[in-house]
Amino acid sequence: MRTSARSTKRKVDIEDKGKSTNPKKTIVVVNLNLKKMTQIQLLLTLKMKLNSKYRQSQITAGNWTTSQIIAEYPRFRDYPLLVFYDFLTAYTKAESFEENFLGKFAPLIMSAAEKGNIAIPDTDDECLKLLILLLKLVPNLQRVKAMSKDVIIERVICFIKANDDILEVNKEHKPHLILSPFICCVGSIQHPASFSVVSEGEVIHAGQTSIEAFKTLYASFHIFRIPYPSLFSTFSIF
Repeated sequence: MRTSARSTKRKVDIEDKGKSTNPKKTIVVVNLNLKKMTQIQLLLTLKMKLNSKYRQSQITAGNWTTSQIIAEYPRFRDYPLLVFYDFLTAYTKAESFEENFLGKFAPLIMSAAEKGNIAIPDTDDECLKLLILLLKLVPNLQRVKAMSKDVIIERVICFIKANDDILEVNKEHKPHLILSPFICCVGSIQHPASFSVVSEGEVIHAGQTSIEAFKTLYASFHIFRIPYPSLFSTFSIF
């Protein structure tokens, strides 16, 4: 995002002064930058919405891969939730996805886990907790014998260390993740730091929260024209 020399100088001056005299000024600048970023995201979302029908017909006609789609529309990679917002143009009811998952269905998932004697994940991240419990509860997944529960969970969310390259990790140790979109979390379930969605070798920024990443993952199958795994069909109820 470009800024003028004047605005850059103003930010530097305020930040330098804030270090020694008034740190509140720095906070004001940060808030202004966040507001400006939000406006840019809104404009991008509106533009994507206006061009949605053409873009989707273009992708379908060309039978494009994720890499080809990202090359033509690079903002999908840069801006968290843009994939989900584009998904909403086709499926408006998905707007309540977060509210349903973290609200209406949360107590049902927790109750089912307790009745099934399933261990509750040790994390303060409510979305991660519910997502992992759901993967252990879904009847379709419980019947799978060819894959371990850990591998099934990794098909949806994979944890890596801060300095790891997720694409190299996949190539060497986790070939089951090469094609299918999944969430990549830097950190651990106890201390998640940031999230991406990986689809066909493309890493897409998915924000700082697990619910943003989950929404991006859910939408990515549609946006990137990847068949939705029947094993995960339960997610459609949200």
